[in-house]
Amino acid sequence: MLFIINKNSAEIASCIAKASTDDVVLLIEDAVFAVVECDASPIVQISGSASAIYALSADLQARGIGEDACYKHIKFVDYLGFVELVVNNNPIRSVF
Repeated sequence: MLFIINKNSAEIASCIAKASTDDVVLLIEDAVFAVVECDASPIVQISGSASAIYALSADLQARGIGEDACYKHIKFVDYLGFVELVVNNNPIRSVF
């Protein structure tokens, strides 16, 4: 399953906690703030649940966040990578 999350909120922790090791999480829009390395991020507490956590590079750039400020286990995708995640991971659950 592909979880697409667009808000930096408690929804991130809830979705990632429900994810199995076969699931993929993609953070877009304001949800990318969760990948910035800090103690308060829900990503640090539950990062072992999903098989991979991705952040949309364009949304990081739009918010002035460099990839070097993010957790090391986060993977980054462009729009083509976003499409590939959608094509290769079904079903899809959007959390908006």
